Amino acid sequence: MVFECAKGAHNFLTLDQTCGGEQPMGPVGWIYTSNVTGTVPLYACASAGGADHMVSTDPGCEVFDTVGLLGYALPGK
Repeated sequence: MVFECAKGAHNFLTLDQTCGGEQPMGPVGWIYTSNVTGTVPLYACASAGGADHMVSTDPGCEVFDTVGLLGYALPGK
């Protein structure tokens, strides 16, 4: 299960239902824990200092720092 959390004015996704001490917003949905045919990896990403967050399929998180692998999801259509 993936959970949404609030940190200041930004929300982020995590596998930690307690949100690491930040404000829990509730469950978002299920994600695969291993690579299944047709899925793509999803990485949790944060800006320096953790002020902003995003999710990416890029293990390098584009311009953000990689927090970690959330799991594997089916791509949207």
